[in-house]
Amino acid sequence: MGDGQACGAGIGACQQAGVRRCAGGVLTCDAVPGAPEVEACNGADDDCDGLTDEDVPVEPCFAGVGACRQAGARQAGGLVCQAVAGAPRPDCNGLDDDCDGQLDEDLALKSAGLASASTPCRAATARTRRLRSLAGGAGRGVQRPG
Repeated sequence: MGDGQACGAGIGACQQAGVRRCAGGVLTCDAVPGAPEVEACNGADDDCDGLTDEDVPVEPCFAGVGACRQAGARQAGGLVCQAVAGAPRPDCNGLDDDCDGQLDEDLALKSAGLASASTPCRAATARTRRLRSLAGGAGRGVQRPG
């Protein structure tokens, strides 16, 4: 590699191109590396240490609502949150299991035969408690209403 050939100095965003020069019998590269900057979340090695986006602070983020809300993280200033919302599991339990921002708003207890499709969950829950109370305990002797 002789005089006049391309060369470079620095790594990451600091890398600069230069040309090999022979001066005083010594072959050197005249490239001067750029100055390191504070690492940013941009896919580049801004601080010129050979690593990309490694020192960017992480901030919490969330995906989903109700019982589906899950925590995750993203690099500060970044747009992508690594949280994945949970799957909806509707149940009549006072929680937002169907993940729509409302608590048991219209979930019917059709599978238990305690409510029709038009009976709101709250009414069905009260009806279930009343039937259990009359039967003398949780679930004992509860019959489907006729």
